[in-house]
Amino acid sequence: MKLDPAFTQQVQDYLAQPIEQRDLQRGAELMLQMNRNRSLHRYILRRGDSVRLERELIKYLRIRLDGLTRREVYFLEKETLPRVRATFRAAAERYEPKSADLTLRVTPAQPDRRGKRPDHDFLPREVRELYEQNGDIYRRMRRTFETLKGMGSQTACDRYELVKMLAELDTRYRTNLQRYDEAPEPSQEEIEAQRAAEASAAAAADLGLKGTQEAAAAIIFGEGEATDAATETGRKEED
Repeated sequence: MKLDPAFTQQVQDYLAQPIEQRDLQRGAELMLQMNRNRSLHRYILRRGDSVRLERELIKYLRIRLDGLTRREVYFLEKETLPRVRATFRAAAERYEPKSADLTLRVTPAQPDRRGKRPDHDFLPREVRELYEQNGDIYRRMRRTFETLKGMGSQTACDRYELVKMLAELDTRYRTNLQRYDEAPEPSQEEIEAQRAAEASAAAAADLGLKGTQEAAAAIIFGEGEATDAATETGRKEED
């Protein structure tokens, strides 16, 4: 069923008026045309609940502005939730918190690499960041999904904004994952260059640390004893 743009404009025009100047009867009729909820229609007129009426009109107007009917909103949810559950199953190994025994096995020498490519550390930075971004997206999806589970007694239109968000997050997650998994393998030259850059950065950090230690020793002990103090610090580190 095609949406009537003239009717959508009527709803927008109604909501553009200050709430105290709106015709409650007219607004309730507009709402009834969109949600077919006669009991809610009677309730709003009986109570004169202009705030509830505004909330309902805005909810359905957002759906119409996205070009969807109530039936299409229902099917969007039916298509989105199974797809998101499939994403959760595949992503859990990558992003769920580690179990206690796994945490004990993870050491600096053997870091947690669940779901990462073997060449992850040598990929371009923008590709490596896709893995981290997906961790954030996964957690947002989980929170949104849990909120939706608590809205089971409400209508599909009530859940629409959250379902729409889930669908968008799921698309971003899958796109990022495809880009990460399909990124070209780095060449041996690129790997060697990355290792050299890391070694250079580590050496610079060590040099900076040594300079800081010598400066601190000079302040504490005075210039004459600074060199001996820095040397002694270096020996302790080596031990």
